Amino acid sequence: MAMKLSYFDIRGIAEPTRLLFAAAKVDYEDIRYPLAMTTPGDFSTVVRAEFDAKKAEGEFDAAMGKVPILECGGVKIGQSKAIERFVAKKVGLMGSNEIEEAQIDMLCCHTVDIRTRTRQQRRPQARMTWTQR
Repeated sequence: MAMKLSYFDIRGIAEPTRLLFAAAKVDYEDIRYPLAMTTPGDFSTVVRAEFDAKKAEGEFDAAMGKVPILECGGVKIGQSKAIERFVAKKVGLMGSNEIEEAQIDMLCCHTVDIRTRTRQQRRPQARMTWTQR
């Protein structure tokens, strides 16, 4: 069954899914929406015309207007970790029993924690609790 992964033309949160496809040597359609900044380094000036047009058409409604989104057999799946788990199962990389599956799932959750903590360390404002803001 053909699969189509849609995300921006960056590694970001879709990269683990791309790596799963590569590790399993499984072909898929890799849709990458371009991003540009009108002022380099200023993320408030990001331009993503192609993505915005598809979003306006409802292309990402299954994922609440966000990407990544995976399409498989006409069904759209959102949320990066759900996509990773689904693809890992489809390509045979989700363990050989329930314990291994749970351990792999645990590692996926750890990556979310690590990514969150890394972001907090990069941005002092993000370290502040809601009571300090």
